[in-house]
Amino acid sequence: MPLSDIIKNMQKRLGRFSLIALFFSVFIGISTIIRGVLVVKSRSLLPIGVISLLSIFGVGFFYDLVTAVYFSIPIVLYLVLMPERWFSSRFHRPVLCLLAFVTLYLLVFNAFAEYIFFDEFGTRFNFIAVDYLVYTTEVIRNIRESYPLAELLAAIALIAAIIFLLIRKALFTSYNSAKSFKQRLTTGIVFLILPVLSLCFVDQSFSRISSNPYANELASNGIYNFFAALKNNKLDYYAFYRTLPDTEALQWLKHELGEETNAQFLSEDARDIRRHITNPGPEKKLNVVVIMVES
Repeated sequence: MPLSDIIKNMQKRLGRFSLIALFFSVFIGISTIIRGVLVVKSRSLLPIGVISLLSIFGVGFFYDLVTAVYFSIPIVLYLVLMPERWFSSRFHRPVLCLLAFVTLYLLVFNAFAEYIFFDEFGTRFNFIAVDYLVYTTEVIRNIRESYPLAELLAAIALIAAIIFLLIRKALFTSYNSAKSFKQRLTTGIVFLILPVLSLCFVDQSFSRISSNPYANELASNGIYNFFAALKNNKLDYYAFYRTLPDTEALQWLKHELGEETNAQFLSEDARDIRRHITNPGPEKKLNVVVIMVES
């Protein structure tokens, strides 16, 4: 049987739920393309070899699928609850087209955002991206100053429109098979079990496929990482800031503090920086408040 006939039969059996399969295909397709672009961009920083690439794209596909499962929840609920007479009406078609285009626009927008973020920080979305959404005024101003925002948004709209034209026939296929509420509910429950399983058994640890941080980042999904960072509310300090071994840092600190002529350490312990400060002048009792703010 030709592949086209197999696809048509599957769409007919799924009915309106063929929209879920279409969403998965588009989501994973766009995610795979952005991963490929980032792999090419980072090729000099990645471990060389077929096994490494297969791991990046294989595990990456898994995370793309898990992320698509989460984002399919509102679509599943929509397909289950929408009455058949409304779903198959001619008034619903433009609404469906609008929802499809908005979804495509957001997915393409995210792809552009992931590329820009990776170019800046060398990682997928993390808690820095979460902070960006908190301080939107400063971030939007910086983006407008750094990038041709109008041209980028227009390009995103054009790409979304092209993808929409490519999938419109598959989009309208969902009208061809009516299902009762009981049938829709049964199918919907099957789809809704998937995000529950993902929540219980999947976390970011699966993306740690290598000692190379770039390979680990590319094996994950940016949207998945964003919501994981939002949930965990933390950033790996040692991954993003230069550090020294504690012993070396304390030795350096004690040496710097030891330069003070009016200070005498109370202990020979390298970790103890308590000092006795002597001042030959009269004591001055000042009300001084020191405020330190990280830039």
